[in-house]
Amino acid sequence: METEKPVIEFHLDGQSGVAPYLQIVQQVKQALRLGLLQPGDQLPTMREIVAKLAINPNTVFKASGPSKWRGWWAVVLGAAHLSRAPWMGQHGPI
Repeated sequence: METEKPVIEFHLDGQSGVAPYLQIVQQVKQALRLGLLQPGDQLPTMREIVAKLAINPNTVFKASGPSKWRGWWAVVLGAAHLSRAPWMGQHGPI
């Protein structure tokens, strides 16, 4: 079984004054708005984000919390997949 490659890579700006977890959430939102992320796309796992950004796992967990609550991504077998954009209904844009 071939593993899908995540379609987004997160980057943090330590000089922005924005909390790291909010930067992650903002990057997901922006990728959705631009159409770079679509339902079913694979997001990096929490472990991959922690390793790439060298941040505390709790920071990534905090970033994923609001997204999960809004249905932006679902965790399937340890890999995060985008479930739907906030403005999308069950079958597409509202």
